[in-house]
Amino acid sequence: MRASIEQLVDAKLRVLKHLPEDGDLSLTVLKGHLLVEELLSVLVQSAVKYPRAIEEANLGFYQLASMAKALVYEEGDLGSIWDSIFALNQLRNSLAHNLEPPDLEKRLRRFFGGDSGGPPEADKFVAAEAQRPMRDMIAMICGVLMGYMSRPPEGAPGKGAGSSAGGGVSVRSRPVGDSTVRPSQRHAGAGRTRRGSLKRAAHPLRA
Repeated sequence: MRASIEQLVDAKLRVLKHLPEDGDLSLTVLKGHLLVEELLSVLVQSAVKYPRAIEEANLGFYQLASMAKALVYEEGDLGSIWDSIFALNQLRNSLAHNLEPPDLEKRLRRFFGGDSGGPPEADKFVAAEAQRPMRDMIAMICGVLMGYMSRPPEGAPGKGAGSSAGGGVSVRSRPVGDSTVRPSQRHAGAGRTRRGSLKRAAHPLRA
């Protein structure tokens, strides 16, 4: 289960370019959601024998996240990252269909882990300007997913990257708006925006 070097570099560049440094919370959530969805798709496609079937199925975010979790989930420090991935999907749907979501604070708290034993900072992020910690947290999620993508297939540590049947998987297969998504860089301070266990997560977005 390993994406090619080209795929990983491309994915990192897309996150560095398109994840907003600052600005509107809604824009950060919507772009971040698209970037995470792309990575989930590449992760799933790189783990199957015929990735084209996944691409042709046109799966949504929830289906891709569920499949990816089933493929790579591990108990431990990073297990709770999936709670934030699913919470991001709910938050995006709420913002996409409501100008002023009545449950925004609740969904933000769920994303940052404040309603499930997360850090006390979660309430601070919700009460204050949430865009910056939101950006950092999404960057960390992208980093964790790229970490999964870089792992060699189980039982085949010497197997070459990108050897899945059906050809390579391109991160560019899902556009954002009228242009192809290509991510934006910032410091990886997201480890401070989540539960203490996630502070130890390696962040592939660091230079």
